Amino acid sequence: MSFIKVYVKHAKLIPCIIVGLILSFNLSVRAESTSVVKQFGENLSSWVSNQRITNLQAMENLCSKFPSFRIGNKLMASMADKNNLTKTVTYDWDNFITCLQKEVDNGLQISFSNIQPVPEGYIEMNYPGLQYVSCSVKINSSSSNEFKDLFILKDEKIVKITDYIEKIDEITGKKKIEIDYLELARAAFKDGDYQKCYDLYKNGGLKQLKSEEKRYHYYGEFIFFPYIESCIAMKDWNGAMYGFKRVMNRPLQPMTNRTYWVNGIGWKLNPEDIRDWTKEKTSLMTKLLEEIYKYYIGDVESIRKSPLIRHSQTRTGLSTDQYIQYASQYFMQNKNLYRDRVIWLKAAADCGHTDAQRQIGKLYLTGYNLNKENLEYYETMLPCDTIKAVYWFDKASERGDIEASKIAASFHLGGIGIKKNEAKAYSCYSSCEAQLDFDVQFGLGICHYYGMGTYKNEDTALQYLIMAEDWHPEVPYLIAQIYLNKSDSRAIKYLSKILQRKNVNDGIKHETLKILSDCYRLGKCGISINTEESDRLALEANKYVQMTPQQMQDYFISLTHIDFENEPL
Repeated sequence: MSFIKVYVKHAKLIPCIIVGLILSFNLSVRAESTSVVKQFGENLSSWVSNQRITNLQAMENLCSKFPSFRIGNKLMASMADKNNLTKTVTYDWDNFITCLQKEVDNGLQISFSNIQPVPEGYIEMNYPGLQYVSCSVKINSSSSNEFKDLFILKDEKIVKITDYIEKIDEITGKKKIEIDYLELARAAFKDGDYQKCYDLYKNGGLKQLKSEEKRYHYYGEFIFFPYIESCIAMKDWNGAMYGFKRVMNRPLQPMTNRTYWVNGIGWKLNPEDIRDWTKEKTSLMTKLLEEIYKYYIGDVESIRKSPLIRHSQTRTGLSTDQYIQYASQYFMQNKNLYRDRVIWLKAAADCGHTDAQRQIGKLYLTGYNLNKENLEYYETMLPCDTIKAVYWFDKASERGDIEASKIAASFHLGGIGIKKNEAKAYSCYSSCEAQLDFDVQFGLGICHYYGMGTYKNEDTALQYLIMAEDWHPEVPYLIAQIYLNKSDSRAIKYLSKILQRKNVNDGIKHETLKILSDCYRLGKCGISINTEESDRLALEANKYVQMTPQQMQDYFISLTHIDFENEPL
């Protein structure tokens, strides 16, 4: 009996202990959140003062890269007009820093104070895992230039900075902070939480979207796609239909609508058409897929996971790879409809389009838009990047592209700008064997001659090199070497060919004359001893620079280089 009393006595304390632990955890989370914002403010203030790169890097480390860091505060809004930025709701980090840089030159100063976690009662609908911190921001030490910011954090990283706006809840009469439901919905969508994304759109996101469309007139159709995808995941066909209507028949001018036409048919579907994936309206259904492809451009994994793609699979029986293949064709066929064709070309390459992979590889080798002084907002600049170039050539090679295989093989064999990989080079050449040309014949020939990426076999090398004999002036030298090792008289024939040809490398000439001199001195390969001719050839050889065996090998590898032209975008 006494044991039961003790147990009951302590059992009463358990809820108190649990509550205490929860409060302790919440206080810990709040403290970490405010310290992140405090550190961000200190780094930003320091950067404004001294513009040291270390302060900028420290700021960036406190910001989440996924979802991308967005800023929509009053400071950014005031700087947008001065920097010719299109008026919008939020701006990305690069715009923020660029605008600040210009303002700093004019004496900008920033300070942060009153950094506090937002009370939970102020948050109308919280997305799990997000923390909210408010702070006062003062510009140039002037009280008239002071405003309040709201920092939204996830996993102790800042995901957004926006205005701190309070409103009175119509039902309870209590103060609430205005939350960007769309931003929270996109965060849920990125996490794959379709239910939460759906709820956030329904409970405030769609209403917010309507008000913003009135302000900015055309806010952008892509904002609807997380909602559309979440509706499909939740099997809300009416909601999905509503979203698609807003996208397909979107307003272009006040009080006007545009009907989208597909093969002469006005785009018009019912919710049941989406649910059943109606075969009679295949062209219109395909248009839905194309809009999804466009939304996920450059993100092939998201295409694979798309609720719409998965839903259509259940109705058509097609595989995911088939949908990815259709996406690659769509991106490639439509790249000329858009001003920045590189993004579409790269999207096609990501989805496995062989021609696109080869073209992107070439662009990375030469660079794109590098010398253009002022890029338009829609234009892409690609740097010269050998590693990325060879990556795409390898991808195209795996899909049977001959030109890409030869280019990739050359880089792997010589280790030009990348780590040398002889086995990969031989594999690339071997993949072209069904369509042998001089480049492939020579490549396979020297691989077997030197034992690069495969076993050393002079007989196999000889077969390939003889086919490529007329491809380059110095190829007969390798053929002569093989015959020389066999004491075959044909070695003299091929050595003589080298001396008859123009534009032969001086090092190759030296070795050819030296070998012929030895043959005449010793009577090799079926020729009579002739010391006078041997001396003449030796004297002639001394006119040219000698090459070491390694230099000789490097030279022949360099001959595998493929000259190409960039294909028109």
